Amino acid sequence: MRSVLIQTRSLRCLPRHRHVRHRRDSHPMAHARLRVRQPPGRQQSVVSPPSAKLPPEPEDKACHTRARNGPAAQRLVSAVRSLRRLGNNRLARERRSKVHRRRRLTSEACQVARGRRRRKSETAGIEAWNISVGMSGIHGHGAKMAGSEQEKTGQNPTENRHELAAAAKILGGIAENWDERNQKPVTLLRALCRLTAEASGARTPLFSFEDLARAAAGIDGKAWAWGIDRNSKLDLDSKKEPRASRKVRTAFDSLQAIWARKQEGVAQHFRDDLGWAEVPELGKNSGGGRGHPTEYFLILQALSSQTDPPSDRRYRVPEGGLRYHTDDSEQRRWLTRAMSEGFLLTGWRAGFFVLLIFGSLLFALLFGSVALAGILGWFPLPTTLAAIFLAAAVLVSGAMPLKRLAEDRMIRAPWWLQGIFDPHDDKLLLLRRNQARQANEVVLMRFLAKCPICGSKVRVHPGGREFHGRIVGRCGQVPLEHVFAFDPFTRVGKALR
Repeated sequence: MRSVLIQTRSLRCLPRHRHVRHRRDSHPMAHARLRVRQPPGRQQSVVSPPSAKLPPEPEDKACHTRARNGPAAQRLVSAVRSLRRLGNNRLARERRSKVHRRRRLTSEACQVARGRRRRKSETAGIEAWNISVGMSGIHGHGAKMAGSEQEKTGQNPTENRHELAAAAKILGGIAENWDERNQKPVTLLRALCRLTAEASGARTPLFSFEDLARAAAGIDGKAWAWGIDRNSKLDLDSKKEPRASRKVRTAFDSLQAIWARKQEGVAQHFRDDLGWAEVPELGKNSGGGRGHPTEYFLILQALSSQTDPPSDRRYRVPEGGLRYHTDDSEQRRWLTRAMSEGFLLTGWRAGFFVLLIFGSLLFALLFGSVALAGILGWFPLPTTLAAIFLAAAVLVSGAMPLKRLAEDRMIRAPWWLQGIFDPHDDKLLLLRRNQARQANEVVLMRFLAKCPICGSKVRVHPGGREFHGRIVGRCGQVPLEHVFAFDPFTRVGKALR
């Protein structure tokens, strides 16, 4: 009996929590059958604790508890929580994207402002150095920078800046006369020349992609093509990056390929027409991460001895004459491109050139024999006419031009080297000596000049009946009257009419 009382007291002293209601019947001792010790010989009786007898719950409360904790209610609660979680995630993503975009635009504005402040500080430092050039003990950053620039160029940086502005203006005028002037790379070059000519200060001006994009859009009037929207703001792509950066970078890479072909003609303009010892050159400072954007600029570079042969300086333009400049347009076919770069007649290349000549003659003889057999009646008339046509085409297009090139060393290029969509047909084939390789080479070139009378372009063409066997320059405005001689070595010509 004593053990029963002890166990009953333990049931009354169960721990209670404010969030969890413990029922007395939930205790493991509540439903246990408590055995009371009896003296030996008597049957043991089973006594249940008084706490096990609890009043039953009401029927409506039990139904409410089962409905609240049932599987359907749990699924409904989980669905509501999932929808709430999705809504919160979407709002958080939109909020993060807005914050990221605001931070990126702020960083871009800070980069542009930082670059402008840096250029202003450099200009102020250089001006301070110019004022105090006779004083000693100058330790400013602008003085050191200007001094290093003067040591490199051998002249005052302010004078160098004025020459760069003049060179940029001249280069922009040259680019406006190119056949590729309406292409995006050349438009970018014209924009760079305009910004360089208009920039102030004694330091070499540096321009960001935004400066070039806005200047190029002002030239061709296609703001959308340079990543600028109708509100004159930078357009953003799917990665929230400015489209102008990628468009300017792609156009500048294409411009470098065009510049490699045009560089010789530009050097001839500055050296022969203007007498300059320096020519403008493209430059780029590649950025390295956030806060270091890519910068584009023009610099003046001294002419090398290879681009300035002494023989060119001895020949002066005669009175009323002109000077020709090389102009290499874009070559799309591999054979035309190889001829433009110079086809050395050494090794297998020499054999290939000879094979072209004799192969053309062989095909002409073959078709000629078929035509002769057709005339004799061995072949039908359509076959005979086709053989005559093919024999004449092979002779005119293949064998005769190559034979004349070997004799005259300069001919107008045949139609299969001119380009299908080229309306001018003014490319020449030159057979000349390559002094560096000590071998002959075949070069496909184009020569242009400015008419001293009307200012139009002068292109080279065959002389016709009046100037039989000669290559002459004819003005595009008045081709029958404004005629000039042409010499590919001196590149000068006198007026023939």
